[in-house]
Amino acid sequence: MEQESNLPSIEILMSSYNGEKYIEEQIDTILNQKKVRTHISIRDDGSSDGTISVIKKKVQEYPGRISLYTGDNIGYRKSFLKLLAVAQEANFYGFADQDDYWLDDKCFRGVEALSRIDNKVALYATGVTLTDENLNVTGKTDSWNMPLTVESYFTRQRLAGCTYLFTDMVLELARQYSSLKLPNDQMPDHDFVVGSIAFSCGKVYLDRENRIYHRRHSGSVTSGGMGAMKRLQVEYGLVFKRPHVQSTMAKLLLSKCKSYMDDGTIRFLKTVARCNDSLKNRMALIHYPGMTTGMKSCDFETRVKIITGNY
Repeated sequence: MEQESNLPSIEILMSSYNGEKYIEEQIDTILNQKKVRTHISIRDDGSSDGTISVIKKKVQEYPGRISLYTGDNIGYRKSFLKLLAVAQEANFYGFADQDDYWLDDKCFRGVEALSRIDNKVALYATGVTLTDENLNVTGKTDSWNMPLTVESYFTRQRLAGCTYLFTDMVLELARQYSSLKLPNDQMPDHDFVVGSIAFSCGKVYLDRENRIYHRRHSGSVTSGGMGAMKRLQVEYGLVFKRPHVQSTMAKLLLSKCKSYMDDGTIRFLKTVARCNDSLKNRMALIHYPGMTTGMKSCDFETRVKIITGNY
């Protein structure tokens, strides 16, 4: 693999937890990306299995290319956000799950796309190919019919954070939220923080070529490919057990990133920020132009979340 110093550098952020079964293979796919120089910063979120031992073995195998941080179990949301603060200097940044498998041109495709965007605040994302634990393909996710607007992104986050690559300016803005102290059920996901910044303050590019195999197994947090019951549990939780995540994120963006936004984005985020204050405000958001994600079921769920005051 090429490792010349003039290749684009990419810092990948990974939170691990009891991932000894798959993390070694995932690390290999990240550090063997073509036409880029990759480094991984891993924060282990209090694993009780052999995950840390596996990572330490990979640290020896790849000198200078993996940084390991350990800590108490605080949940993947806060764990990923903490990594924003310790990320090493690079040209581009990204997130990685501990159990996926990346095709070897995943990062370079992202770098090429981001380099064409005329905005310092820029995000690249793809769909994902779903697999079982043995990497047998079971399906795919895509978001090609999703409008690439802040209104659509707040209606439903359909982009997978494990596909994200983003610019150093996105990292700089996101670092302001690396030490959020909110209850776990109200904490925004790390990828929602980064995606919200990109949609609110810059530009987003969606690649139609899936470059990640996304394992689905019993320990998976998300529901893709895990059956109807798992899907219903996750969807119910998003509507009723994750209160005020979107309105809180809107307030955070307005407090720290407002100077990067246009007037239309500011107006929309103010509508989101105050939607839970009254029925009138909730109805105003439900009927706000562009509140669609390209999937009727997701649009309906979001309207339920808004009308019940959980948004």
